[in-house]
Amino acid sequence: LAIRGHDERVRAVAFSRSVNRIISVDDNGTVGIWRFPRIGLGQAGIISSSLSEVAFSADRRQIAALSEDKLQILNASDGSEIKSFGPSAAFSYENTLYSFNGKHVVGGRRFISRSTGEESKVIKVWDCTTGKEVLNFESEETASVVAFSPDSKYVVSGCRSGLVMWDVAEGTKVKTFNLDQGPGEVTAIAIDPEGKRIVASSGRYSASNAITMWDIATAKEEWKTDTNQPIAVAAFSPDGKRVVSGDEEAGMVKIWNANTGENMTHYYHGGEIIGIAFSPDGRRILSGGPNGIIKIWDANTGAEVLTLDAQVEVMALSFSHDGKMILAGCDDGTIKVWSSGGLGGTENGKEPEKDARQTVR
Repeated sequence: LAIRGHDERVRAVAFSRSVNRIISVDDNGTVGIWRFPRIGLGQAGIISSSLSEVAFSADRRQIAALSEDKLQILNASDGSEIKSFGPSAAFSYENTLYSFNGKHVVGGRRFISRSTGEESKVIKVWDCTTGKEVLNFESEETASVVAFSPDSKYVVSGCRSGLVMWDVAEGTKVKTFNLDQGPGEVTAIAIDPEGKRIVASSGRYSASNAITMWDIATAKEEWKTDTNQPIAVAAFSPDGKRVVSGDEEAGMVKIWNANTGENMTHYYHGGEIIGIAFSPDGRRILSGGPNGIIKIWDANTGAEVLTLDAQVEVMALSFSHDGKMILAGCDDGTIKVWSSGGLGGTENGKEPEKDARQTVR
């Protein structure tokens, strides 16, 4: 199934928890909310011409949208505004995430003042109920990635020298995780489902291509393995026993033993990998990239289960909450939908009416 309606490339996609809505975001700051399986526009529109980032809540019921002048909390069913707050300064945001408990939103990496054009390297966290800025820390290094702990109490940021953990309630630095990788940056970080360990990948423009695992309680390195290729994405399995990684150049997907760092299996996706994910039950792995090829793998054996061709560059990937459907956001503004049950990659294209679009402000 191909859904058309966006004018720019789609950089984020997700199903609602009930799988009756598809939520999409494009580079133009347009949020689309689509009825599923009866495809049509529930509501879509430009939230702000200067929209920087959008994040979905863990239950997929709300959307947090950050623009230069405000933070909006939207209803994911119809796009209506639940509440709106004005950030304390006009900045451009990157790396936005919703906390798992739905109480906070984090924005990280570079913040560029709209009024002065000056750049500051800041981590900011807002309370979604009051709009209050609860954390505002300026660091010497740019945070390339951020993540919430599963209990939503902490935010972890990744930069060239390592990781930093922040207490959201106190707004303070808790601990650091040193990363001896030389010049470069952290490309991905993930925290295991129990919140006990954290994994980070490096390699982009770096002398060292590696995956490193730390114990959160002690901040000590548990293992580090050379991947021979720069890693673009990494994620824990739902049971926390495995880590999956996808590299930027060779197109290799690798599964690592989360306890030992041993490479359990690997397989060739082909081409750069920009998205990778475990299915909710941990049995399947989804990978995709700019060549338009999306593959589903058996997480235990490494066998290829299904290959899909989006026929256009893939920018974002997502499983539905029940693991039965796959979403892809594409460079040409389309959203592709498939069954993950081995039914093949046939698309039954149906286009919603473009003039059904409404504006959310």
